[in-house]
Amino acid sequence: MKIKFILVTVLCVLYFASCGKSLPDGELVIENSKNFKIRVNGRTREGTFYIPLTYDETRSYSLVFALHGASHTGAEFQKTTLFDPMAEEHDVIMVYPDGIGRRWDSAEDTAFFEAMIKAFSGKYSIDTSRIYLAGFSAGAIKAYELAVVLPGRFAAIAPVAGAMRADADRAALVPTAVLHIHGKRDEEVPFVGLPEWKLLSAPESVELWKGVNGATGEGEEFFRSRTAIGLAWEGQGHTVAQIFDDDCAHYWPPYASELILDFFYNNPARPGRLVIRRDGLPLTCAIGTVIPLRADITQSEGTSPVEEVTWYTNGSQAAVSKKAPWESEWSVNLGGVRRLTAVARLADGTELRSTRNPFLLVSSSLSKDADTAGAETLLTVVDAFSTKIEDSTLEAKNAVDGDIYTRWGSEWTDNESLSLDLGSPCTVTALTLYWEMAYGKEYCIETSMDKESWTIVAQKNDGLGSIEFLSFPATQARYVRIRGIRRATEWGYSLFEVFIYGKK
Repeated sequence: MKIKFILVTVLCVLYFASCGKSLPDGELVIENSKNFKIRVNGRTREGTFYIPLTYDETRSYSLVFALHGASHTGAEFQKTTLFDPMAEEHDVIMVYPDGIGRRWDSAEDTAFFEAMIKAFSGKYSIDTSRIYLAGFSAGAIKAYELAVVLPGRFAAIAPVAGAMRADADRAALVPTAVLHIHGKRDEEVPFVGLPEWKLLSAPESVELWKGVNGATGEGEEFFRSRTAIGLAWEGQGHTVAQIFDDDCAHYWPPYASELILDFFYNNPARPGRLVIRRDGLPLTCAIGTVIPLRADITQSEGTSPVEEVTWYTNGSQAAVSKKAPWESEWSVNLGGVRRLTAVARLADGTELRSTRNPFLLVSSSLSKDADTAGAETLLTVVDAFSTKIEDSTLEAKNAVDGDIYTRWGSEWTDNESLSLDLGSPCTVTALTLYWEMAYGKEYCIETSMDKESWTIVAQKNDGLGSIEFLSFPATQARYVRIRGIRRATEWGYSLFEVFIYGKK
């Protein structure tokens, strides 16, 4: 079916091109399986999209629109958010539309979204009760606007660093699940509001929707990461939630994508919620480690009972449990980044999928030195320091604090570095670098005994970002330095976490 659809699409494009005619309004054209075009009111609109590799037309999928900020594009936002890998786990089709002139202030935007909803729902197996909007900055403001002008069309919205307009038609609002994420240090769309743009504050935006949804009370905490706290309220079957971050400025927080897809998956509510327990799970381990797998399942009264839970690692089955308390074990047999997911099968045939899924960084025998092969352990870093940082919240120690939501961020120049102190001389054999989106295209790893004289032990000339593993011949060192040579982005160098392997 998929091949047939692609052939028909290509023939349509060739036909209209050969006739010198533009596409008719509402016609969805797919290019290269990742770009789309659609004609709306005589104008061709574009964007990118992502279909899960395991797409099955006999299943129902959620449809998520992700709206970029001003001066950006859908393709750029796609790279920033990293929604796509999680879309595989949640049965989600992602769409990243382009605003006209890289903005979201056109009177044609409403018709654009109506056309996309109709077209994607016609081409793919979409559950029309599970269509969602996420957006950043101008895209977040547009998400709020679309919830007003297209009431009831979206099951939930998730604005990040945006706000409701003060002059919105409140009489048009209908109950809708809302997750609002905002940094209190945001200077572009201030947390306290922007009267000259007629924007409410972040708390006012949340309170407005609490009123629409009939949500009251103190709120239940569902997320905490150092300076960020998430609270949620329930009302009329529609959740209102906020994550306010004391130290976050105007950027997409590292926890946003995971929490947004978790929020969307569970709104409207499913027959239950499946969560992989993180206690007992290491962030990094070696091949051969036996990992305990445990899952918590909460279900509404009267729903079909759970028959079995299956755990997966990077999509491959790892273990199965057929009875409560839903526990098993996984003997790690492959290195690299191993993401854990789980699926609970209910007696009536429905499934519950885990969200907010953990990952492990698995080290094999990374050393090239036979005398130390297989002997690596995770070395403790006692101190961290760096060259100039972007601001005071992105300090060096964030890269070794064990929290994957905090990060070190350098100034926006080349030749910046992060140095780590092991406290005493150790045998060092390998590193794992977990990059933020500002990564190093070219960088080297250096070691030193005295913090004065440095030796290059590894160099990367084609860095790809995300999570990178580097191994090198065993070397004695007290200090390890990651020295940036050339940035991959306009920003500086930024690392969520660094792990050093070796032995004392």
